[in-house]
Amino acid sequence: MIRRAFILLAAASALTACATGATLDARPLNSGTSMDFAAPAPRVAEAAKQTLLALSLGANNVREQAGSTILNFQKSLDAWSWGEVGRVVISPVTDASSRVYVDTEKVSQMQITGTNEEEFSRKIFSGISERLAH
Repeated sequence: MIRRAFILLAAASALTACATGATLDARPLNSGTSMDFAAPAPRVAEAAKQTLLALSLGANNVREQAGSTILNFQKSLDAWSWGEVGRVVISPVTDASSRVYVDTEKVSQMQITGTNEEEFSRKIFSGISERLAH
């Protein structure tokens, strides 16, 4: 009986500690890892969308907020991870430059494997840079 109660309590606490896109949307737009690009925000936003698609992350819930473009994405469950959720925010700095913020979180806070924010940022920033070079 005690064992069963412990298992139910552990399962309930694991479920309540799950990150979602809403978790990230509650954070400030400038949270996460950032990088500046010498290109207008609309062009950088398009490069970011294409990068997310190329990384098989998709860009769901694309919207504008406070002058910035926000792209939410999700990495699905796989053999090494319960998945991750992320957000890319593209903010204009000047008419000819933009700042991109990448903010991610593991779906399960108990998860020790999977892709971390540094890895996501590196891949996303690299993909944007490549697309802007063409």
